[in-house]
Amino acid sequence: MGRGAIVAHKSVVPGLIKCIAPNAMLIVAPGLIDSSGGLAANPELLNETLSGLELSGFEDFLSGSEWLPGFAPAANLEVLLCALLQVGHPQGVDPPIGPALYIDEFGREPPPICFAAEPVFLEAGLRDVSLHRAAALALDESEANALLEALAEHFHEDGWEFCRGSSGRWYVFGASDLKVTTHAPMVAPGQRLEDLLPKGPDAPLLHRFLNEAQMLLHNHPVNDGRAATGQRPVNGIWIWGGGPLAGQHLSAWST
Repeated sequence: MGRGAIVAHKSVVPGLIKCIAPNAMLIVAPGLIDSSGGLAANPELLNETLSGLELSGFEDFLSGSEWLPGFAPAANLEVLLCALLQVGHPQGVDPPIGPALYIDEFGREPPPICFAAEPVFLEAGLRDVSLHRAAALALDESEANALLEALAEHFHEDGWEFCRGSSGRWYVFGASDLKVTTHAPMVAPGQRLEDLLPKGPDAPLLHRFLNEAQMLLHNHPVNDGRAATGQRPVNGIWIWGGGPLAGQHLSAWST
């Protein structure tokens, strides 16, 4: 085994593959050190948590490894992977995360405009809106299909299409290329949701899409049923990562 290299989740390493030896192993450790809070912000709790923890094999591996710090922060893990796999994208446009996930799931290229999507619960607070992701909603297949059918019918004339993979991921296909940058839902905790809305020349189009979807889902019968059983509603859809493939091959991508 060659020397290992460890890079923190929030580090983007442009051209990193060219910087390390061909026989090196690169490990990406999401959340290994969370400088924004949690254990890193509480040394006593950190020491208590790690006390008595034996990781002899990992320690041996680290002894022959090299830490790669000091790079610009990435918005999320997928953006980091795009950088590591040298998947390029024009400035002011998302990396092709949606297409990459679609190829990984279906084994073929998606339509030209493909966003990753996720059903969410948007909870209004006193000062801001909180985003609760799909994993916290326990949405079953029949509920997901009913919501997607309603979205597809409503947005059909505007050229939007929807699909759901066997993994449970949602995908949204657009009719035209959009110059926007978006954020993945996993970066929403602790952030102002307003700051994470799409940006760019075509952002108003996506804002209108998200607002219409929210109004449609708010009154959907699926949410009436969920409310009757004490479950959180699905009152929004979050889309991100719709950059074009531009002829790039993503065979190295796997999740």
